Amino acid sequence: MRGGAYGCGFRASERGALFYYSYRDPSPVASLSIYENAPAFIREFAARGEPVDNYIISGVAGTEPLMSPGRRGAAADRDFLAGITPDDRRRIRREMLDFNARRMEEFARLFDKLKGGFSQCIVGAASALDGLDDAWTKYSL
Repeated sequence: MRGGAYGCGFRASERGALFYYSYRDPSPVASLSIYENAPAFIREFAARGEPVDNYIISGVAGTEPLMSPGRRGAAADRDFLAGITPDDRRRIRREMLDFNARRMEEFARLFDKLKGGFSQCIVGAASALDGLDDAWTKYSL
């Protein structure tokens, strides 16, 4: 992509870890600024009142991919070792299906908490890191 990262996103693990990421990002400081403004974006999205059904469908689909018997076994082992039960999986699916625009405010508050207490790691070419020292102090703990 011209002027932007090759990929970016946000992940939330079943164990409670939350993180943003970008890949081959030519402007890491700009990305950090975007992450910082995520709560405002969520609130604005919720205020527009757009339907969230398609997001729910893709969210559920992302947690329930088609798997071969071997991959199903590996996933069951991973869940067992992590202490995740079938009831936990059902609860998570139910929470996803029950999601609505009103619940977005809860997420915006969660993202507000992330703004002040996060760690960063930026790895890149020297050209992408030029001038980072001045801007980095804003985001450093």
